Amino acid sequence: MVHRSDVVDDPDTLRAHLDRLIELARHAQPEDRARLERLIELVSRAHQEVARTRQAAERARRLREEADANLVHQQSDRIALLAELRIMQNRSPK
Repeated sequence: MVHRSDVVDDPDTLRAHLDRLIELARHAQPEDRARLERLIELVSRAHQEVARTRQAAERARRLREEADANLVHQQSDRIALLAELRIMQNRSPK
């Protein structure tokens, strides 16, 4: 099942819609043409900004996952070092 948002988010579908609007603008009255061209420009910019925002969010998600993984790794290293220290303390004469 295809959701409406999936169709709108698809770059090829959006490009096809914009191409259709461009074609309509070519045949419109001058005042309507100017409005349609401005609408097309605004929709194109909005689509670019949405794409940039999604890329930034994905980059942030990956960085957060990397930071979380590094934190777990560092904690594991510290736990291992503490275990070694305890073993060494238990072996040394008191």
